[in-house]
Amino acid sequence: MISLDSLDSLKLFAVDPKQRSMLLQDKTLIDGLVLLLSNESETVIISTLEIFLLLSECPEGRTQLTENNYLQMQLEEALQSPNEDICNKAMKLYETLQNTPVVNPAKTNIYQTPKTNRRSNLPKTDHSSSSHNGKYKTILFQLKGLFDKHDRELCTCLLIKVKGVISIIFDMNKSRCTVRTLSKIQPEVLAEAIAKSQTMSAQQIVKNELGEEVLLPCSSDQANVSTDGPDYLDDVESPLADDKAVCRTESSNNRFNSGSWLRTAANYFSNSFW
Repeated sequence: MISLDSLDSLKLFAVDPKQRSMLLQDKTLIDGLVLLLSNESETVIISTLEIFLLLSECPEGRTQLTENNYLQMQLEEALQSPNEDICNKAMKLYETLQNTPVVNPAKTNIYQTPKTNRRSNLPKTDHSSSSHNGKYKTILFQLKGLFDKHDRELCTCLLIKVKGVISIIFDMNKSRCTVRTLSKIQPEVLAEAIAKSQTMSAQQIVKNELGEEVLLPCSSDQANVSTDGPDYLDDVESPLADDKAVCRTESSNNRFNSGSWLRTAANYFSNSFW
């Protein structure tokens, strides 16, 4: 789990216009922060939203964040949070990005909605199998062998190596895992990744015609791992692919050194977000 001290350090960078520009150049770090909006800790989500709000204070930041499709999805989820602080900060960021003019004529502002009641017209996240015109989908698994934090972290490490996985949410009480992916990712691919743990196995949970939950076995014979990365990482090698990355420990004396921070941003992301 990422420490709040690390997020506080990022806030200090984001407050300074010069440092803010350097942070925005690190796409790995930005994508990592987007993933943090799915964190189980409300405190982490609030701190992450505050960082995005600081980054959105400059035109460069607003433009870059507006083009991040997955950030839009995460904000839609945050807008439905029962936590008022999360909801308010997500709404402020959403509306800021919504009012950002499009610089590239070939692109559209995905946050723009008809000029009516903005809150009521915000797109709602579909919690069923697919959403956003079929571009993304969610898959629910029943996990056998998921008992504690170590199992959860192992499962997460295995799943995030599958290109196209966007977010992972665990229900430890029910031994379940909800995975949001690009629509082309098959459940069998994810189940096969989980099986590599040698201690856990997965069955997909679906609803039948009566609305009852049933378990479907996932055959590895049907798995077809895609070699194409998700759209929001198409120009960068996946930062989650290397399972041997080592997180560099910084001393308190150089904790706020921008050069040191940016040189270790990739390791920071790969090792700290779960």
